Amino acid sequence: MEKAFKRLSAFLTAILVCIVAFTLIFSTDDAYAAEGQELTPTEGWKLNGTCEWRIDQNTYTLTIRPANGLEEGECSFWCRSWAGGYHDVVRTLKIEGRVKPNEHGFQEAFRGCSNLTNIEGLENLDTSDVEDVNFMFLGCSSLTSLDLSSFDTSKVWSMISMFSGCSSLTSLDLSSFDTSEMIQMSAMFSRCSSLTSLDLSSFDTSKVRTMDAMFSGCSSLTSLDVSTFDTSKVGSMDAMFSGCSSLTSLDLSNFDTSGVGDIRGGMSEMFSHCSSLTSLDLSSFDTSKVDSMSEMFSGCSSLASLDLSNFDTSKVENMSKMFSGCSSLASLDLSNFDTSKVENMSKMFSGCSSLASLDLSNFD
Repeated sequence: MEKAFKRLSAFLTAILVCIVAFTLIFSTDDAYAAEGQELTPTEGWKLNGTCEWRIDQNTYTLTIRPANGLEEGECSFWCRSWAGGYHDVVRTLKIEGRVKPNEHGFQEAFRGCSNLTNIEGLENLDTSDVEDVNFMFLGCSSLTSLDLSSFDTSKVWSMISMFSGCSSLTSLDLSSFDTSEMIQMSAMFSRCSSLTSLDLSSFDTSKVRTMDAMFSGCSSLTSLDVSTFDTSKVGSMDAMFSGCSSLTSLDLSNFDTSGVGDIRGGMSEMFSHCSSLTSLDLSSFDTSKVDSMSEMFSGCSSLASLDLSNFDTSKVENMSKMFSGCSSLASLDLSNFDTSKVENMSKMFSGCSSLASLDLSNFD
């Protein structure tokens, strides 16, 4: 009985600690003390840090500004905490006056604002100390344009899913982005299904470790120039171009893949459902560390030929559906493949309806 009471007491204490922490981080209704001065929101507004905000429920406009006439406000940038049940109906965001995020940065700032069509005053955001913009615009599926020319990204090291699900964006100018400290770019543009072009020539990727799903689901991209990418430190490229169904060509001759596989997986689904690719030169690929190639070319229905004579598969454990749906391949020479560690080859050639020649002479 005594042990049960102690367990219950510990459980209730943990809940209390969580409630207190949540209240301290996301409270928007209480007055906020700054430099010895108690801030009180303007009538009809609510406090978030040293900023105040309100939602016009007629126009669904969310306005944020420094409280009490301060020159700069600081707040928790998390739209769902400000807007409560209204974050998914907010249509316009206005940032009036200089505003900077608190220690939580911009992570998930506008996540799930699926009806947001317009952001005014992005130039008023102070991003000079921001390190993490993960999921910042995730699911902002109604945004058609986004001006980020004023963003200072010099300290940002992670942009995971930053624009993921921005399915109405037709263009995105990131020429001003400083990515010199960038380490993570996983799913950065995933499901940006209306993007027709993307200029990333200014990106410094010399420190980047993850590029998995980076362009996954960018189904309207007709071209993509990644010739300037430094991939020497990248450990994962899983699903990197998956679902880029409008790409007809892809030049990866400069890719250094010697580190791919350092992070579990490596190249699974890398080109899956790139159904318009007619050719793919992977002669420069180093696959010596890759342990998964499952669905790597699955759904590449327009590929007429594929030279993988340079592939080192000595560490690969999974080749399931590797060529599934490659319905235009007429021949495939895999005589160099080392399959000694492969545990799964299920449906490896499923749907390869045009294959007339297949050399598996070295298969274990």
